[in-house]
Amino acid sequence: MRKRQKLILIGYVYAVLFIGFLYVPYVRYYPNGSKRFIGHHIKPQLLSFISGPGEAGLWGHTAIDSNLIIAELLAITAITVVAFILLKRE
Repeated sequence: MRKRQKLILIGYVYAVLFIGFLYVPYVRYYPNGSKRFIGHHIKPQLLSFISGPGEAGLWGHTAIDSNLIIAELLAITAITVVAFILLKRE
């Protein structure tokens, strides 16, 4: 494995760890069944969006959107695979 490919693979591992554990997306679910994306874990305004337990019935509750995490990880995987294919020397 060449040096550029190793660097891409190391960057991929760090990106997966970052998105999987630090850049967690949050969604607010409302009683009528709708949901709204409110931000990621490291977004500074996120704490102002998360309601307390008394407001949960009126405004909805906040949870982690696992489908969005999977979509972000798949996108990073696709970008990494394309980079490997483009940098592959035959």
